[in-house]
Amino acid sequence: MATFNLISYNTHLFYKTAVAKIIGSLTFHDKARLEGIIERLRSSQSDMVMLSEVWSTTSQKAIIQALKDKYPHHISDGNGPFSMGSGLLLLSSKPIDENNHGFVAFKDSSGEDALSNKGFIFAIIEIENGRRVRFIFSHTQADTESHDYRNVRNEQFKQIEAFINGWYSSLPLIITGDLNVPGHSTEHSEMMHIFNQTTDSWLDLHPKLDGYTYDPTTNALARRFGGDEPSARLDYFLEEKLLPLSMSVITDWNINIKGVPTPLSDHYPIEGVFQLE
Repeated sequence: MATFNLISYNTHLFYKTAVAKIIGSLTFHDKARLEGIIERLRSSQSDMVMLSEVWSTTSQKAIIQALKDKYPHHISDGNGPFSMGSGLLLLSSKPIDENNHGFVAFKDSSGEDALSNKGFIFAIIEIENGRRVRFIFSHTQADTESHDYRNVRNEQFKQIEAFINGWYSSLPLIITGDLNVPGHSTEHSEMMHIFNQTTDSWLDLHPKLDGYTYDPTTNALARRFGGDEPSARLDYFLEEKLLPLSMSVITDWNINIKGVPTPLSDHYPIEGVFQLE
């Protein structure tokens, strides 16, 4: 049976962005972390990689160029020199359908997110011998504490769902990214009600484990950038017509900074292996 391996990772890379020049606290050894992320991806077993918060074109180009032999196919919406794009970058070792990929901007964003161009990447990728899978990759409205932002996220999910419903619905589907919805919350139930054709892969495989992908108790960068925000599972694989074989939160992607092992981002990457039914 055909299988594929997938990594999804919020990188928190503001390197070479205009906003980082104004708000210096957004960065922390970003160039070194960028290089560390590239090396980890180069040695990974992943067929596809979904990276969010790669905010600058400089960083996106560096990743694409460094990994072009391993991942010859990619999708990005691009960024302007003085504006933030979506921060999304998809890399694939497998061919992407030329007629079925692109980026859709969200109709609604709020707060600081309105300064960027958040939305979702869509792509149909051939896994093996003509067998194809639909991918939706997004980084939705930030801030898990505000009820207003929760409503914005729900509208973003509804926009994604409306797109999915008219898009090759017979094919298997993965929805992935930093969806900013805490696992085991009422908002998680609302999200799954909207995406009612999908299953949460983590809950499929690890129903009793927290699976925190954002955890200030163990991640120094989460403490640095997020302050007292609570630990949460914010990054997801939601699947339809696929069998999740394994899923893990990778907590050992570190870089040595001034003699101290430091996480490569304030989020931990997630990795999953899926089988086509």
